[in-house]
Amino acid sequence: MKVWQRFTVFIIAIVSGVVAVIFLIILPTMHDIERISDDVYREITDLERKWERGQRLRETISDFEKIKSERSTLIKSFIVTGRELEFITALEALATNRGLTQHIQLQFEQVVPQAGFEEVPITITLEGRFNAIMQYLEDLERLTYYVTTTSFNFTAGTPGSTTARTNITVTLIGKAYRLPAQDDKTL
Repeated sequence: MKVWQRFTVFIIAIVSGVVAVIFLIILPTMHDIERISDDVYREITDLERKWERGQRLRETISDFEKIKSERSTLIKSFIVTGRELEFITALEALATNRGLTQHIQLQFEQVVPQAGFEEVPITITLEGRFNAIMQYLEDLERLTYYVTTTSFNFTAGTPGSTTARTNITVTLIGKAYRLPAQDDKTL
């Protein structure tokens, strides 16, 4: 074999060796490194999410401990099943103190269950002087029971009444909130 043939075979062998090293060692290693890098990134992202969840959980537990002492105050805002008469009596006392005629309709057959409590539709109809009704509304707002109003209807006077100029009729439609009887133990 001549020198140039040997030289050519030698070059081809070196190039074949380099190509073999590239395709058999370097490229698979690069793919493995890229896969490992992606796995590390996903793990870092997952750990960050878990850390943030842990932080939120710690904050939630801390907030819960802060408001735990005020739970009894919150529970007093609800009507407790079996003790609805206390709520009705409180509303009647407000109307009596202001010299108003009042009709209360608690619609227990239309109760809407929620998580841990029930929404009870309520309609309150008041008749009396404007100032007394406004004072009643202020008293209702200060009442320990939580009542939300979704609709007001003011009517001047009472049909057929001789005092139509001085009295008004107000209809309040809203919701009162009731706890199931088993939560009564926490009071």
